[in-house]
Amino acid sequence: MNDLDVSATVAKAVSSLSHERNQLAAKLGAGIYGTLCYFFKARVSRDIGFHIKVEDALSEVLVASDLEHAKTDRRYGERLRNRWVAALDLLHHRVGFRFAFCPDTYPAWAVPEVLRQTSQDVSGRAPHGALEQLLKGYITVYWPELKP
Repeated sequence: MNDLDVSATVAKAVSSLSHERNQLAAKLGAGIYGTLCYFFKARVSRDIGFHIKVEDALSEVLVASDLEHAKTDRRYGERLRNRWVAALDLLHHRVGFRFAFCPDTYPAWAVPEVLRQTSQDVSGRAPHGALEQLLKGYITVYWPELKP
């Protein structure tokens, strides 16, 4: 598969997310795709991902008032956390984006279940101040591995 075919395949997968009724995943996917394409055009290896803070990623795709509302309203913040985890799961399964979670900053409970390392011990509930912990976390996003 040549580079244009790979890029087109990823673009098609990202655009299909809008039909999944997961607006956050569709917006994140488009942003990730654009950033990875920029790196690729700059002749950066596909094996090199980009490191981003969760708060920065969300601020790029959400209205500022939504993020502020999530910080002040516990239930709204919980829904945002759940949407974030669901979006990463969908981006991994439907598009193939690969994620690495910084163990020093990214909370283990916010790693989608299918992306967790087998050694990660995670309690069932997010702790008090969970949204603040999540927003301070960092992830690294990698280009999908596509088979020819």
